[in-house]
Amino acid sequence: MNIKMSKVVLSTALLLGGVEVVAAQHASAATNSVMSYVNVRDEEGLNANGAHVVLFDGDKQVASAVTDSNGRASFDALEDNKIYRIEVEGVKISNAYFKKGNDLNVAVLREALPSAPAVVANTAGATFTAHVINKDMQNVANQKVDLYDITAGAVFYKSMMTAADGNVVFDVPAGRNFAVYVNGVNQGYTLRGVEGSKLENTFLSTRKGKANITQKHSLRQYL
Repeated sequence: MNIKMSKVVLSTALLLGGVEVVAAQHASAATNSVMSYVNVRDEEGLNANGAHVVLFDGDKQVASAVTDSNGRASFDALEDNKIYRIEVEGVKISNAYFKKGNDLNVAVLREALPSAPAVVANTAGATFTAHVINKDMQNVANQKVDLYDITAGAVFYKSMMTAADGNVVFDVPAGRNFAVYVNGVNQGYTLRGVEGSKLENTFLSTRKGKANITQKHSLRQYL
């Protein structure tokens, strides 16, 4: 009788030991699922949407992800005590090394990044007129004016060139915030479309104008 009881106790101990081993394995898996992030921005500090981020262990590719609208690429299940090398759209990021659990910011030139998706405009919105002149108060034609939707992050919206009168007119959706760039330079000016409104502002260019202005522009709003 004593012998049978001993066998039962031994079997129970082995079973419990097996449960403990399984529990330990689950705990280890949970530890390995720590999220890690690479945040990609361009030289102007704008979020890079849709950029392909690749992690390397030496020369071996071990993981890849695409950035979201906030410029963030997410990685999980990275190995402990590993240091990874980063490439964004095939561009090696020097002096930036990545470890499990990091939330790392890197910068890449806009020309190396994929084009950001345009924001879909609402049918009802506003108009925005950008006047581009130089220091001699001349209209400046063929100046590139870009709008970026900065309502949530920074997403390219639309690009247009100024006409002979130095003007360009955008249709913008209501309820969205936009930043204005002239020839790739952030003008420090933002606008918000209100349904039916007509917005305008004047911006300076260092380039020579092709004709004297036929109307006076105000610089009181220029920043």
